[in-house]
Amino acid sequence: MTSPRHPQTIFECQISSQPGALERVMRVVRVRGFQVEDLRLQRLADVYEAQLIVSGSRPPETLLRQLQKLLDVKTLKALNPSTQASTPELACA
Repeated sequence: MTSPRHPQTIFECQISSQPGALERVMRVVRVRGFQVEDLRLQRLADVYEAQLIVSGSRPPETLLRQLQKLLDVKTLKALNPSTQASTPELACA
């Protein structure tokens, strides 16, 4: 039996390359009830450029607010793939 598909949201962010930073981001995604559908990373000097595609039944703003609180997240932008609308890029922490 397949589960119903939930809307997907794309997050583009810069994450500190400090030990454990990526794990902290993934933990917030999981604890907030979202599933990672796709993850792309590129390391640039002291940060990771990341694109996360997540799905979940909760509003993506919930995850956006929680990710903004992480000190390891330097910038964050959410895209809605159906409209390609985006939130302004936010400098975090």
